[in-house]
Amino acid sequence: MRTFLGIIMKLIGTFIATWICFGLIEKNMLLWIFIVSLAITIINYLISDLLVLPNSSNVVASLTDAVGAGIIAFIISLLTDNFYISWLSTIIFIVIIYVFEFFLHKYQVEE
Repeated sequence: MRTFLGIIMKLIGTFIATWICFGLIEKNMLLWIFIVSLAITIINYLISDLLVLPNSSNVVASLTDAVGAGIIAFIISLLTDNFYISWLSTIIFIVIIYVFEFFLHKYQVEE
């Protein structure tokens, strides 16, 4: 149950960050925002939460999440014409993801 709740919280936080940066700033469609959020959540959970966090610090895991999220969004924007990002929105996105993941990891470790 704890893992499921963590994944749901990660998806919601990632969706909000994606919506702010790539929906409000870049005017991408909500469907693409959800697709990008889902892809980022799954990949970041598998890499950062399962591999990096148990073997290093919260700061390193949060940084891995943030940079990974930016890279995933960039790759998706290259693969489709329907999703657009700029450098400014991506940098803001990375900062928001870092802060969110930092506090999410603290919450998950305390439980």
